[in-house]
Amino acid sequence: GQIDAIRTNIMSLEANAAEKYFKALKLVIPEKYGYKGIRTRRPPKDPFNAAISFANNRVRELTLQAVIAAGLHPYFGFLHADKPGRFSLALDLAEEFIVPIAHAVVIKLFTKEMIKEKDYQQRGKGVYLTRIGREKVLLELEKRLEKKIRFKGINTTIRNAIYHQARHLAAYIKKEIRTYEIANIPE
Repeated sequence: GQIDAIRTNIMSLEANAAEKYFKALKLVIPEKYGYKGIRTRRPPKDPFNAAISFANNRVRELTLQAVIAAGLHPYFGFLHADKPGRFSLALDLAEEFIVPIAHAVVIKLFTKEMIKEKDYQQRGKGVYLTRIGREKVLLELEKRLEKKIRFKGINTTIRNAIYHQARHLAAYIKKEIRTYEIANIPE
C-alpha cells in the first residue's frame, strides 16, 4: 500500500512539472505549427505533439532493449504501475532519456523549422507524421544517439549510455551497489 501512495505522489509532481514544461515550450515552437502549449496524444492535435509522441516511443523501444539486455524483467517497474502488457521498468528507465534525447531532437527540428507541411497530415481528429516526417525524426534521433559523450567516467555514445544505465540499474536492484545515480546526458 505504501508504494502506491509514494508512486501517486511522485507521478503527481511529475505531471505538474510536465504541464509547466510543455507550456514553456510554446515560447520556442513557431506559431505556424499550431502548438498550444499542452501535451496532446491519442490523437496528437498538432505536428509538434505528433513528433514528440513518435520520438518518445523510439526512446522507449531502446530502453526496453537495454533493460532486457541487462537481464532485468521489463514488466516490474517502480514508478509506472504494473499493468498487464506494460513494460513498466522500461518506461521507468526511459524517463531519464526522453527529454535529453527525444525532446532535444524534436525541439531542434521545430525551432529550426526543419519540419515542413509535407512531413505531417491531418487525419480525423489528429495530426500524424508522414513517412517522410518519421524518417526525418529518425535521422535526427540516430545522429543524437551516435553522439560521443563522456558518461560516468567513460567515453561512449548516447545510445551506449542507455545500455550502461540499464546495467547500473540492474546492479542497484541486485544490491551490488548502494546508490543509484540517474543518467546525466550532456548537450
